[in-house]
Amino acid sequence: MPEGKKIYATNFSKDSVAALKYSYGIRKLYNAEVIVLHVFDAGSGSDEKIKIIDKRRELEDFCSLHLGEKYDDLDLLVPVINGSDVVHDIINFFS
Repeated sequence: MPEGKKIYATNFSKDSVAALKYSYGIRKLYNAEVIVLHVFDAGSGSDEKIKIIDKRRELEDFCSLHLGEKYDDLDLLVPVINGSDVVHDIINFFS
């Protein structure tokens, strides 16, 4: 992982909210770039891109809801990956 970048992977669970807040606190404290990553299986086909766009919007809303700021003001990167092997896909994201 590149220096100065921190990754937070989420599944939108209630338990992941504390980790999101902690990651954002690190971002503010150390001026680090935080990548909020979500991996899910969108399948393939004509609606794959729409599912990814919808999931990205859900991720942005999740961040706004739990960090108490509008997403545009949060300065986070929020990639969404179509994949079925979460651990493998997270590792490959930085390869």
